Amino acid sequence: MRYVGVAAENLRAEEWSEAVNYARQLLTVAQQQRTSKRETAWKQSEQQYQGDQWATTPTSQDPTADLITINISFSTVNTIVPYISGSDPNFVITPWSLDATMSNARAQEAWLNRWWQSLDSGAARAVQSVAFDSLIYGDGYAKVSYKFSKEGQYTKADIMLDAVDPWNIWVDPMARDFIDARWVCEKIRTTKEELEDSGLYDALPDDLLGIDQAEIATEDEAHFRPADDGKQWVDIYEFWDRIEDRLIVFGAAGDRPLRVIEQAKCPIINLPNHWLPKMPYHMGELEQIWSLQQELNKSRSQMLTHRRRNIPKFLVKADVLDAETEDALTSQVVNQMVKIKGDRPLMDVIQAIGLTPLTSEQYNVSDLIQRDVYEVTGVNEYLRGATPEIRRTATEASIIEGASNIKTAHKLRKVEQFTRLAATLVLGFAADVFPVTDYEETALLISGRDAEAINKAAMREKMDSIAAKGAKPEVLAAEMAGTPVNGDVEVSLGADMFVGVYNIEVLQNSTELRNPIFKEQKFREMAVQLAQLAPGLMQFGVNLNLRRVFELWFEAAGILDVDAMFQQPQPPAPMGMGGMPPQPGMGQQQGPGDLSSLVNAQPNLASAVPPTEALSALNTGQMPPA
Repeated sequence: MRYVGVAAENLRAEEWSEAVNYARQLLTVAQQQRTSKRETAWKQSEQQYQGDQWATTPTSQDPTADLITINISFSTVNTIVPYISGSDPNFVITPWSLDATMSNARAQEAWLNRWWQSLDSGAARAVQSVAFDSLIYGDGYAKVSYKFSKEGQYTKADIMLDAVDPWNIWVDPMARDFIDARWVCEKIRTTKEELEDSGLYDALPDDLLGIDQAEIATEDEAHFRPADDGKQWVDIYEFWDRIEDRLIVFGAAGDRPLRVIEQAKCPIINLPNHWLPKMPYHMGELEQIWSLQQELNKSRSQMLTHRRRNIPKFLVKADVLDAETEDALTSQVVNQMVKIKGDRPLMDVIQAIGLTPLTSEQYNVSDLIQRDVYEVTGVNEYLRGATPEIRRTATEASIIEGASNIKTAHKLRKVEQFTRLAATLVLGFAADVFPVTDYEETALLISGRDAEAINKAAMREKMDSIAAKGAKPEVLAAEMAGTPVNGDVEVSLGADMFVGVYNIEVLQNSTELRNPIFKEQKFREMAVQLAQLAPGLMQFGVNLNLRRVFELWFEAAGILDVDAMFQQPQPPAPMGMGGMPPQPGMGQQQGPGDLSSLVNAQPNLASAVPPTEALSALNTGQMPPA
């Protein structure tokens, strides 16, 4: 399957007219379906998140009431977004076909992780934006694209991942889910000048672009399409036929396409939220708590209005209190003497008005509503970082936190699946785009652990190839001795790098943003336990990569240069009998750079840094029992 298609040529005009008209009819039906089923809820969720939750026309019978907003919807969304998309994913690529190699898999893995973390790719920003759209609208969309540019004498290809506005995406209304949709259409709002400068279109006639139509379709789109900037704003539609793997680009009018690409896979991917029956769209996070949000706002507004009105007031005789006396009664001076004229009893001069206080149950209504919101969304006070008012035992707290973590972990898994699809598209585009550029000029220098993994994979493949030819053990040892594994690697983005089929996985919970102290503590405990178990496991032939365990610990602690924390011990020079160098026939010796002993190396706990006894929970200074 090609990810970058080819332009269609030599096709009859009537065929394209029929295809464009059919695509336009399908789009019209999808627009009507979404307008009647989803767009009202989308607008409501937007206002709900922004805090615009009161009706424009006051419905209260009391115009003097105080109206406030306790935007728990805002906090719900902004609690989930960083949790599921706050960290960059860690990709793991494995060969999936016979012609795929582990060295190429490690090279693609190193390039993909570096590409994802670069600012030019826009991947990290796109995932956070898509996660936000998924919580607000129920669906988030992203698109993989590429462009060529000239840098000096060579051609460079840039691959990007961009979030797409859900308002500009329409899906086949007959589909049950996005993955089952037969077609997907995206509206792109741009200017005619930008289309001409892109170089993708041979001709852009005004009758196809619909420039003669109204510049502003609706009042809601006024801020998107300024009519007084002197530019010709147009809407074009990219209709992706997922059955025929074909792209048809057409304008707002006319029955001829602006562009047709065949053998092209749809580059738009979807991050769904809650299911909706018999619809290709999904439900957002805020729709089910709209009534609770309204009840919370009204309840707190009533409390505020009651407190404002429920202030002390008095009934007084108008002919007894003069201006000086009234000023003294309303002043803030402590122990001030207030003089009253006449001989009337004090109870006949002034009398306090009795106030009706609110009961404690009425003030607890907001707590009940918040607990209802926690139950519906699964985002409780533990995830929000708040201290619960009800004190619970450690067991109860762990049960509640675990139940809420299941719901958020489900969203986290969806984000991981989304990033996996995105990475698959990115590598597909890279396999089609990079080989046709001057990729030698844009080679990557890989160092550190990634380079070590690539070198080890290449060494294993080289040894397997030599062994398959019937080479003797001493030949294998000599070849292994001359193959370095600690040097840097230059990765060339040519066609050889993408030979074969590869499977892309996302390391579980790699996109999760957790409390760094909790994460460090978890890996520290794991390192201590594994270090204590290592000697016993070695007796059963189980090898542990303790260095990797310590790397996870140090990375969780925020140490950037993890490789500098480890220093390879220098083995003493091999000596023979009487302190003389070893002679031939005294046994197989390891030459300089020979890595045969490291293939199945056992952990050297005696020379480990830090020492194993320092990792003991009891810190007794003794080695763990063998």
